[in-house]
Amino acid sequence: MSHSLSPEAQRLLRQHSLRNWQTTDRMFGLLLTLEWVVLIVIALRTSPTTWSGTQQSIHPHVWIAVFLGAMVVVPPLWLSRRYPGSSESRHAVAIGQSLICALFIHLTGGRIESHFPIFGSLACLAFYRDWRVLVTATIVTGLDHAVRGIYWPTSVFGIASTDSWRWLEHIGWVLYEDFFLIYACRRSLAEMTEIACREAEANSSALRMEAVVEKRTSELQESERHLRQSRDRAQAANIAKSEFLANMSHEIRTPMTAILGYTDLLYELGDISKAPLSRVDAIETIQRNGNHLLALLNDILDLSRIESGKLSVERLPYAPAAILREVEHLMQVRADEMGIELCVRSEGVVPASVVGDPTRIRQIITNLLGNAIKFTERGSVTVVARFASTPTSTMEIDVIDTGIGMTVDAQSRIFEPFVQADASTSRRFGGTGLGLIISRRLAALLGGDVSIVYSEPDVGTCFRLCLPIEIESVSPVADVGSVEEIVAKKEIGSTNWEQSLVEMKLLVAEDGLDNQRLIFHYLKRAGAETVLAENGIEAVAFAEAADRAGRPFDAVLMDMQMPLMDGYEATKSLRQHQYRGRIIAVTAHAMAGDKRQCIEAGCDDYLTKPIDRRQLIQVLATLQTTARSPSPPTTKSSGEPSPSFTNDMSVV
Repeated sequence: MSHSLSPEAQRLLRQHSLRNWQTTDRMFGLLLTLEWVVLIVIALRTSPTTWSGTQQSIHPHVWIAVFLGAMVVVPPLWLSRRYPGSSESRHAVAIGQSLICALFIHLTGGRIESHFPIFGSLACLAFYRDWRVLVTATIVTGLDHAVRGIYWPTSVFGIASTDSWRWLEHIGWVLYEDFFLIYACRRSLAEMTEIACREAEANSSALRMEAVVEKRTSELQESERHLRQSRDRAQAANIAKSEFLANMSHEIRTPMTAILGYTDLLYELGDISKAPLSRVDAIETIQRNGNHLLALLNDILDLSRIESGKLSVERLPYAPAAILREVEHLMQVRADEMGIELCVRSEGVVPASVVGDPTRIRQIITNLLGNAIKFTERGSVTVVARFASTPTSTMEIDVIDTGIGMTVDAQSRIFEPFVQADASTSRRFGGTGLGLIISRRLAALLGGDVSIVYSEPDVGTCFRLCLPIEIESVSPVADVGSVEEIVAKKEIGSTNWEQSLVEMKLLVAEDGLDNQRLIFHYLKRAGAETVLAENGIEAVAFAEAADRAGRPFDAVLMDMQMPLMDGYEATKSLRQHQYRGRIIAVTAHAMAGDKRQCIEAGCDDYLTKPIDRRQLIQVLATLQTTARSPSPPTTKSSGEPSPSFTNDMSVV
């Protein structure tokens, strides 16, 4: 049967059989030892001594029990200890067990009940589950009964004379028991074989499963490794993109400060009304294209912030009507240039005040309205605002134009970055295709959406902004004021900005010569006393020297990227030396997180380049109305240099 088994089943069968043989060897080792002791006890109890006349001596049965018993027991004991589970030890045990039973029959005088241990011994030998062991025991028992039954019948049958073939009767009963024991051994061996086969199959299945698991694990690890590599590459690409955008922003914004700033100055210096129309047109062209380039840069940075999840929104109270009027005023000039009608109206009651992010809402409406004006060559653009308070408070703003419209295919792609309706649209109308995707993603950040209500070629398009709002004041707006009144509230008039910073002393840390001259001109026109520092080291020295002299600066305008020592290190150095004056970051770094980085370095406010003159003057003018933190006056030593206040930065 074992030849048809698999190698693994054969190995397991041999392993199980050997373990069983070894266990049975140990059992018979104890049993033979115990039987030897019992034989000695029986010999000592039944016939301890013998008499020859008056002479007493130890009976020969005692010596037989001790020495002959030792000769029978010791060999199987030694083999079972030396070679446990071997074929030699099994057959030695079978011979020893048969002979110990023969000694027991002999020492008890051949009594019939002393033959019963033979049958018990055969049953115990069946524990080996090896029928050949039973054959060995049967042969030894048969030879013992034949020899002693013929020549010493008293030692076997307890009588001196008996039938010479009586021993065959005893052997017949032994063979009768052997028949059932051998059958049981073969059944047991078959069961062991079946168990070995099942265990081998289970092991094989486990190995196959382990191989599958190991393969899957290897594949998962490889996939995870590829994912980590892809993630690392994506992170590296994102970092590289962020660094590129940051550098691009800085490198573009820095010259844009000079371009737009000096363009404004060209309008102010001299009598612009006497300039040739071609010169005025050139100035306007420079200004218009500079603003367009700046808007493009802002769109790219906004999209980068949104995609990286670093664009945050605010929750501030604002007037929706004022936002709509501001956007109308801003876009009216473009509508007039295109020769189309611009109309902004509301349906129903407009809340006086709601809570949200007015900057982002203004940006979305401006993008949608600018997009509608750009693609409308004739007709009108209409903005319709609706507010609903049930079941939830929402604001819907529709931007409706009579422009070129879109096909169904174009509508499905219009909200993808850098995508317009088709290539001809880009050539004909220009633009980057970022306005709509930025508007939709900004709306999503605010919890709303931008969608297309309808669009038909040569008929027009309707975009809808839908936002959830929190109404702060439900009373309707009676009069939101004219466009001019709203704008006047937000701007510093041209009649008073020039002298708005009188008696202010400012330190400007800026390394670019063009920007130095531009900022110096702005501040000088506003009436401020200005000191210039070309790097962070000079800025720290001037600020600390003025502080010790008891004439601290009202504010430090700190460029954050300068040679020798940048603005971050200069600001940290001043704060570490307990400098308590105002420090305003003026930087071309406009990426997400740049403002936080400036504030964490110790700056009090943050302005980006290109510098908005009105915003700059307004921020500085606000400082005059707030209490400046006092700096303890110190006496200047006689050998200490003081900062110069006579910088000559005349604008050519």
